Amino acid sequence: MHVYFVRHGETFLNTRHIHQSPSTPLSPKGQTQAHSVAEYLRAMNPDMLLSSRYARTEETARIIGISVGLRPVQSGLFSEVERPTSLCGRSIFCLESFWFVFLSVWNRSDVTWRYKDGESFPDIYTRVQRAFEYIESLAEDHTS
Repeated sequence: MHVYFVRHGETFLNTRHIHQSPSTPLSPKGQTQAHSVAEYLRAMNPDMLLSSRYARTEETARIIGISVGLRPVQSGLFSEVERPTSLCGRSIFCLESFWFVFLSVWNRSDVTWRYKDGESFPDIYTRVQRAFEYIESLAEDHTS
């Protein structure tokens, strides 16, 4: 089975280095990027399309899906690191952002540690393991 990972297209917030919320949409340039990737992927002849539940990834997947003739399947397993909601709309260079990263690394082995409502390293590891298991479970029925 061939697996292709595609990151969502550009948003206005990521060009400004601002933490995004799950509802952040693509910018016009991001939509153009999604169409470009869709044209490339059409030649790969995919038979399944997975997406996170974030607006920007749903939009990217919808554009790709139209091009390749697939309806995206949404899953919470395939999202970016879930940062604390208190960071949404703030610069990635703000003090709280650096504090979150520092504490996340410092507490990376502590399965009980959380910074507000953000994901910890053990959370991320568990989610990634579940995502790989999910992908492996698709191998029998899907080629790409």
